[in-house]
Amino acid sequence: MNFMKKIIILLPLFVLCCFAAMAQLNKSTIAPNEIVIKELPAKVFTQFLQSAVKSTAYKGSFAKEKKALLKNIESSDPALIAKKISLLTGLIKADMFKNNFNTLSITSRSATVTTMPAAITLLKDVEAGLKPEAITGIWGLQRNAWLEEVNKIK
Repeated sequence: MNFMKKIIILLPLFVLCCFAAMAQLNKSTIAPNEIVIKELPAKVFTQFLQSAVKSTAYKGSFAKEKKALLKNIESSDPALIAKKISLLTGLIKADMFKNNFNTLSITSRSATVTTMPAAITLLKDVEAGLKPEAITGIWGLQRNAWLEEVNKIK
């Protein structure tokens, strides 16, 4: 009988402690997948900037502009991301692009971007327009994973 009294008294206390502990946990109103999706544009842009293009493919002004490229990159504003992609395109030497690639097209298209998939399409186009000698060796290993991330952006 003593054992039953202890259970009757301790069980409600245990349940109350569990609820109190759960109330203290940080509850986000945004689903984890939504957080990841919002961070993807910044992630794929930064990964491309830091891993894909050889440092020798950039113009001399790249070192000064890199900070501006990375500033506010976590923004979910497609127009801002497109503007940064256009700026990045302008910082790559013209002879590092394939002959049929038009950098002015990227600049003009970036001015009309209103959705994140459209902005990221610009980045994919820049990547596809680069000559093999402009691409780092490691990018070949990272590119498929990068494209998987890019294709998640909606």
